[in-house]
Amino acid sequence: MKNERLSDSVYQYLLDMILNMEIKPGDRIPEAKIATQLGISRTPIRDAMLQLANDGIINIYPNILHAKTVKIQSSNNFYVGNLLDTGFYL
Repeated sequence: MKNERLSDSVYQYLLDMILNMEIKPGDRIPEAKIATQLGISRTPIRDAMLQLANDGIINIYPNILHAKTVKIQSSNNFYVGNLLDTGFYL
């Protein structure tokens, strides 16, 4: 599988975890743990996290990524706010 497609899958995996509250406020999830869970290298995880940050879903701080709030409206559009404060170790 190409790295781009793999990072897209990881992006969706992490987004689903955030939307389903499987990643809870204050949780810190190391890249290595995600890599082990998914059986992949850390590179596509980093790429997915960078894309989540570019899309405004997580904030990247030195060595930690924080998820933002996602508000779901009746039109099924997703808007990013500030409800979740979930961290990811780089």
